[in-house]
Amino acid sequence: MSPKFMFSCKKIKNLFLNDDRGIIKKLNKKLNKLEEDLNEIFWLDKIVSNYTKSLKFKNPEDMLFCLNNLIEKNSKNINNINALLLKGMIHYSLYSYNDALDDFNRTLSISPNNVSAIICRGIVYKALKQYDKSLIDLDKSLEIASDSAVALTYRGATYKILRKYNETFSDINKSLEIKPDATFVLIYRGETYRMLKKYDEALLDLNRSLELEPDNDKALSIRGATYNNLKKYDDALSDFNESLRIDPNDTFALNFRGETYRMLKKYDKAILDFNRSLELEPNNILTLYFRGETYRMSNKYYEALLDFNRLLVLEPNNKEALSSRGETYRMLKKYDEALLDLNRSLELEPNDTFTLYVRGITYGMLNKYDEALLDHNRSLELEPNDTFALYVRGITYGMLNKYDEALLDFNRLLELEPNNKEALNSRGEAYRMLKKYDEALLDLNRSLELEPNDTFVLYARGIIYKTLKKYDKALLDFNRSLKTRPDDIRLLKDREEIYQVMRSNLDDIWEENEMDDIIEKVERINSIEGDETSTSNRVNILAEDQDIMTNKKLKEFDEVRNSLVDCANDDYGNCEECQKPNTGVKWCRSCNAKRLQSEFYKWTSENADIDNFIQQIQLKANSHKEVIEWIPFYRFKDVSYVKKGGFGTIFRSRWTDGYIRQWDNKNNEWIRYSEIDVALKSLDNSAQNVMEFLQVVGNQLKFRDKWVIAIYGITKNPETNDYMMVMQYANIGSIRKLLNMKFKELDWKEKLDILRSVAYGLALIHKEGLMHKDFHSGNFVGTSLFGNFKHEYYITDFGLCRPIGFHNSKIYGVLPYVAPEVLRGGNYTQASDIYSFGITMTEVLTSYPPYYNIPHKERLAVYICQGLRPKISRSEVPQLLLDMVNRCLDAEPQKRPSAKKLYRILQKYNIDRKDLESEFSKQINTIENSKEFPIYDPTKPMATHSKAIYTSRKLDYKYLSKPVNMMLEASNAINDELEAKYSRNGFRSCFRIVKS
Repeated sequence: MSPKFMFSCKKIKNLFLNDDRGIIKKLNKKLNKLEEDLNEIFWLDKIVSNYTKSLKFKNPEDMLFCLNNLIEKNSKNINNINALLLKGMIHYSLYSYNDALDDFNRTLSISPNNVSAIICRGIVYKALKQYDKSLIDLDKSLEIASDSAVALTYRGATYKILRKYNETFSDINKSLEIKPDATFVLIYRGETYRMLKKYDEALLDLNRSLELEPDNDKALSIRGATYNNLKKYDDALSDFNESLRIDPNDTFALNFRGETYRMLKKYDKAILDFNRSLELEPNNILTLYFRGETYRMSNKYYEALLDFNRLLVLEPNNKEALSSRGETYRMLKKYDEALLDLNRSLELEPNDTFTLYVRGITYGMLNKYDEALLDHNRSLELEPNDTFALYVRGITYGMLNKYDEALLDFNRLLELEPNNKEALNSRGEAYRMLKKYDEALLDLNRSLELEPNDTFVLYARGIIYKTLKKYDKALLDFNRSLKTRPDDIRLLKDREEIYQVMRSNLDDIWEENEMDDIIEKVERINSIEGDETSTSNRVNILAEDQDIMTNKKLKEFDEVRNSLVDCANDDYGNCEECQKPNTGVKWCRSCNAKRLQSEFYKWTSENADIDNFIQQIQLKANSHKEVIEWIPFYRFKDVSYVKKGGFGTIFRSRWTDGYIRQWDNKNNEWIRYSEIDVALKSLDNSAQNVMEFLQVVGNQLKFRDKWVIAIYGITKNPETNDYMMVMQYANIGSIRKLLNMKFKELDWKEKLDILRSVAYGLALIHKEGLMHKDFHSGNFVGTSLFGNFKHEYYITDFGLCRPIGFHNSKIYGVLPYVAPEVLRGGNYTQASDIYSFGITMTEVLTSYPPYYNIPHKERLAVYICQGLRPKISRSEVPQLLLDMVNRCLDAEPQKRPSAKKLYRILQKYNIDRKDLESEFSKQINTIENSKEFPIYDPTKPMATHSKAIYTSRKLDYKYLSKPVNMMLEASNAINDELEAKYSRNGFRSCFRIVKS
């Protein structure tokens, strides 16, 4: 017992000793009215509060002490029965329910049929969730006093908890017939109506109660909750604020004001209210649920889990918490945990539409579309007009390519909500997949009327225009979309394909030598060279070349040129701060350079060269893509080993901060892409070779976001002290891994996409006057976008990248990919990279790693110089691609095509692939229908020779002959001989079969 409380008790005891009769007189006056007050006020808490104030006690505990003294003295002048009743009410108001039961039981031992005691005990049983006992007492009280409005009200309240709503309203309505102006009953009926979503009826009762008692905080808070349900948030906040003015510790008002803030997305204010409520009632189930939901809605999933976990410890079968925790796990992509919670919730409430909806989405994320449909169907049986369920079921049908069924759902949804943008967009996509382009355009146009700058809809409409060969309209949509999504690789790629179509059309007009000059200018518009000239200057660039064309050619070129110039407009607007033109999307170089410079003191790598390197790059950055940072290693979590390469080690991790996107002027902070997966790549001994490490970083930085893997910054491994590059994580892994796992699923489009992406990246490297020098399938990586809908491919690993003219007597690389002139000791050139590209082509087209079935020793280098090339069959690769491979692998470097030329040819083949009359399409059709066309068989694994090495290493071979070419058939024959030779030594090959 605290000293303060002991002092208070002593003070009251002295008061009794000095003025016993005065206190007894006042108490008796109150106690004689207790049963009357119970029938008028109904609320036990309020009775206790009124008595405390009127008797001038400091708090209910003081009054309780007084009662105990009087009862112990057994004064004949005190009403013992009512004293015990009041004592029980005080214990009830202090949440001491067991003590309250003792008091009411003692009362009933003295007076077994005391209606007030029976009612109060029933109220306590209700608080203890012993509903059967509660109903027994309340039934008994009504047998004795059938017109007890209090008993009727609390029995109705108990029925409400048991969801027996007919019985609830029967009792409450009878109570109001007896006492029409009982505010407690009006409030309670209003709350019941609110729970049943009968908001108009609820407001009638609550408004009436507030006419009777304008300052009734309970009525105000419940009316506020009703307004919240009706989305009248201003009215709701007004009521909650007034209620909390009257009673600052009203947890109901705090909870629902917080919930209103949550609906307004004012999450910080909501959390403040929930935190205050939990200070008052740490185990309040509703508060924990609301706060968890707020954290979930603000994407703070781990904080949400803490609240849901705590709630479910207190109440393991709370189905709402199980559903919300399941949804939280789903957002964290922890689908197994999500399903456990959702299944448990549906065991408790099989017909809960929200839980069915979430479980259906979870199944969809796991590609279990049949299970998803079962849940969505069940949900729509229960609520046929549930627009969310209609939408996700339509999406699920779309994933199953059941577009007609999808249309039925989207049509129904749009009947209910004609301006539902998501439904318009999805129906437009369904129409597109059914090639009903006019209908698709109607929906997308309508969607853009509702939200003109929706970049995803602009992109979708652009795709349709592209399909319809309305390239000018497609380019306008793509370019508008790129204004706000400049990093969207899919958009950039589709726009580039249109440019390529235009260039292909121009090829028919001009000779190759003329076309190269024009393409160079067009490519500058398309940012292949990263040109930063203004639109007006770009028009001038094109105009300068008009003297090489005839008037006829100029006229034919004019329309295409105008489209290209219009769509290349890089108007980034003006900086909000200095009003000067932005240098990138939402990026002002001068303002952001100052901000970055002001933060230099906050970080250091503890190496002056690295600090200076990062600082100079930050100060010169024209866009967020050009920024790198020093990132402390503790900012990474879940670091896991991936693989060891020739010159370093790669790890996967999650970067909690994410890279800088733009500056937020309102909150004075950087906006970042947070919580992203990254690759951490160390270079061996980088701590001792810092300048060499920075050269690798610098080379890779030149191509960020241009089909070369992005680099975000530098960190340091605290265990090895090696510096590490922080790079974009490619979730598919290397192209070699993709070919091993998914070759059967790769169609000609996907194969051409891989080759085009790699050729494009190589062209960019070569334009910078660099050579990659370590070009092989392990250094090309892929990432999946939009689930697994689309893949993108990038070049990585610039450890050996050097400028043209750089010579090193030491040779490093992966033997099968190294050009013969380099193996022989000649200088490495850009043409040597082209040879490596040709080897990669054979790998992508056949699935086989080069020379996988023979040892990678000096003898292989001898064969390569003599003209041996990886085995490739005319029956599995179109002749046009075979010719390209042969040109890339020519023994004479000067005869190999440029990377830029390769990209343009591959782009043309990708376009021709869709044209059934083109030579390329005909060749594909011929080989695929040939009985000799090999089919990949994943059940027969490829066995690689133990001495076939696919990591970079030092190569040192002497006395190799001058490189020569060899006929394809002769090369294949030698490959067969070598395979047979090593097969006899126990080697297994052949993981593909031939059609019978």
